[in-house]
Amino acid sequence: MIEKEEPRTCAHCLAGPFATLSYAEELAVKTRALQAELATAPRLRERLPVPLEDIQLRPAPARTGYRGSVKLVFGWDKAAREARLGIYQPGSHRLIDLRHCREHDPRLEPVLEAVRQGVARHGLPVYHEEKARGFLRYLLLRVLPDGRQLACFVTPHAEGGWQTALEELARDLRAVFPELRCVAQNLNPTPGNCVLGARTQLLEGQFHVPCRFLETPVAVSATSFIQANLAVFRSILAELDDWVRGFGAAARVADLYCGCGAIGLSVTRTQPLFLLESEHASQLPLMEAARADGREEIAVTSGRVEECLSSLELFEPELVIVDPPRRGLDPALLELLNQLKPRALAYLSCNPHSLTRDLDGLLADPAWQVESLVGHDMLPGTERLEALALLRRS
Repeated sequence: MIEKEEPRTCAHCLAGPFATLSYAEELAVKTRALQAELATAPRLRERLPVPLEDIQLRPAPARTGYRGSVKLVFGWDKAAREARLGIYQPGSHRLIDLRHCREHDPRLEPVLEAVRQGVARHGLPVYHEEKARGFLRYLLLRVLPDGRQLACFVTPHAEGGWQTALEELARDLRAVFPELRCVAQNLNPTPGNCVLGARTQLLEGQFHVPCRFLETPVAVSATSFIQANLAVFRSILAELDDWVRGFGAAARVADLYCGCGAIGLSVTRTQPLFLLESEHASQLPLMEAARADGREEIAVTSGRVEECLSSLELFEPELVIVDPPRRGLDPALLELLNQLKPRALAYLSCNPHSLTRDLDGLLADPAWQVESLVGHDMLPGTERLEALALLRRS
């Protein structure tokens, strides 16, 4: 059921591409955009399981309050003498303040407000991207379904009086918000828009927080990738769970670009599983989650997909699950998939353009058949959408 339209309050929501449309109209626009992208690939269009005009976008359960994970840029309001948290206006370093954003899970707002006030109280300077000066660059904050939260401050270094003040702020936050189980710090001294650096350290609490997806234990950190809309993600997991079950209890499954492992760990049970994630900090919690579930036949590898193809080849997967970043699959992986000839591929994509390109390339092999392709409105109010394609080899 599509929820009743509600007014939006923050500048980001008011300037959004669908601010003046009903949710039904928004879904129609996004559906047409997905169909138009798929139409650009001749092989894919010919081998879709349904006519192109029947490809649908499934609505989100809620249009507001759905975003449980946020990555916000620190700014400074000189007039109010307080920190701002928001996102950059596209193509600039002008900050859009996201205070009271209706997309955010409302449980995040008290912590965000406490951070704003605490930054001023502890005298922590905001990082200036163009001048490469200051300390606080980004804040990552996420809330799990049961209300537990994880936070991570991104700074260029961890030295001197600013570091001491940040540690004091972390203690203050944990004292006020017992549900804030983790306060971490990521070090990113490099210029540019890449949010995270290679090193993350714990300031207060516990580094990894146990969570369950489809009744399977998964260890979540403040920096590991997990979908922002967990309600939509759970429906995608249920679909993938049914799909994997259809291949039997012994099928060898590889989950690439796996983040915290929520997909691979929750949709497999007795199947041998290969997990691959480029964020090195994810390797330990992935192994801990596997042990907590009593799983033995799980291989965990840390590294970029294109650097770990030999390990994937040795595993000899029968089913491959991919959830890549917006750029899509590495060409070397596409080539290896056609060499390995797995029985099936599940491709979860946040970018219809790269999905269409990659699937059209795979379909150069006539043995691949598209079993299903469905869109999901993961981020209502934005132009982003998620699509899940299921392929099988004949």
